[in-house]
Amino acid sequence: MKEKEIKKRAIEQINKQGGVAWCPPKVKWLKENDVFGIFDAIVIYPPSNIVFIQWTTKSNIRAREKKILSFLKSRKVSIYCEIWGFDNINQNFKVIHIYGDKK
Repeated sequence: MKEKEIKKRAIEQINKQGGVAWCPPKVKWLKENDVFGIFDAIVIYPPSNIVFIQWTTKSNIRAREKKILSFLKSRKVSIYCEIWGFDNINQNFKVIHIYGDKK
């Protein structure tokens, strides 16, 4: 499944859960269009929970997890974030929760 379709389904699910999602605008001439070069969206769940989300296919979850953990560790930051991997067979998302950089 293409990233555009995964994004559409993820935002629909976030909206159903009462969240408000922001995704960086796509710009032709930029190589990176992600938040911090890692995340696809920032989501606010009322009243004040902020979650950084990376979406991908289910088969790419572990690669994205390694990339995020490497980013957090190299910058010595610890945040809560999620990876949403779309499962084509079950037509839903598998969500991986990351709490900090797992030092």
